[in-house]
Amino acid sequence: MPDGFDVRPEQLRRGAADLRADADGLDDAGLSVGAAVDQVSGAVGWGPLAGAASELAAQFDRAVQAIRASLLDCAGAVEASSAQYVTSDEQAGAGLGSVLIPGVGPR
Repeated sequence: MPDGFDVRPEQLRRGAADLRADADGLDDAGLSVGAAVDQVSGAVGWGPLAGAASELAAQFDRAVQAIRASLLDCAGAVEASSAQYVTSDEQAGAGLGSVLIPGVGPR
């Protein structure tokens, strides 16, 4: 489109779903890493190394949760954009009366 841009709301919705799936996968990976760090911590017994491993696990978990929340926020924003495009296209199409615009129309 030389005079604008082409938005495909269905692709935006699929992208948002992919972001949510990635967030879930990240959560699973974080749990696996946390379990591995816990094993290391348990293997070294008590002392500074165990404390450092525990702090590392806590920092990693906080980082994973922050990234996960960011992915979910981004997915929500993409879904909201998709809905906004659909609404504005439908409103613009309704004002055109009987003119048919590909991709815009009754659902």
